[in-house]
Amino acid sequence: FRPVFLANGPAGALYLCDMYRETIEHPTYLRTGVAEVTDFQAGKDRGRIYRIIGTGTNAPDSVSGLSQPLVALQSRDIWTRRTAHRLLLEQQDAGVADDLREMAKTTNRADIRVHALSLLDAFQRLEPEMLRTALHDDDPQVREFAAGLTRTAMSPPPATGAASFSLCSGSWDTTFI
Repeated sequence: FRPVFLANGPAGALYLCDMYRETIEHPTYLRTGVAEVTDFQAGKDRGRIYRIIGTGTNAPDSVSGLSQPLVALQSRDIWTRRTAHRLLLEQQDAGVADDLREMAKTTNRADIRVHALSLLDAFQRLEPEMLRTALHDDDPQVREFAAGLTRTAMSPPPATGAASFSLCSGSWDTTFI
């Protein structure tokens, strides 16, 4: 058993890749005689991928809901959210900006607010006032993300940028703004 990769999957499942090779060493690191008689390709067809789900969990084999990425973006399942985020980026449909703005303002979940802000930034539809609001958000995850966006979303940063940092956390060195 040689686990080499772990990834989130749909419905909370984890996918574990198990590599199987008879010989892992590179020919350069073996003595000349050993390297000549060793089949370095042996076992390359025996790797496995395990799907790991929690006890009592019914992880579906198919993913539903991704035909409507804005709805899927609000899922509790992180894989579904990230996939919806990716699909929205790939579609480059800036027409969803109004829905994303509403989502960023009204949802009570910080992770969804971060997704909405990220997508608005990617579509170049993030308004300075929305970013200022995010800098004062109750959740530190949203404030941290918004602080990162101030570097790219506003050039030059607004005069209230430094004040926003000091209001969020107290004692930031704002000389970099």
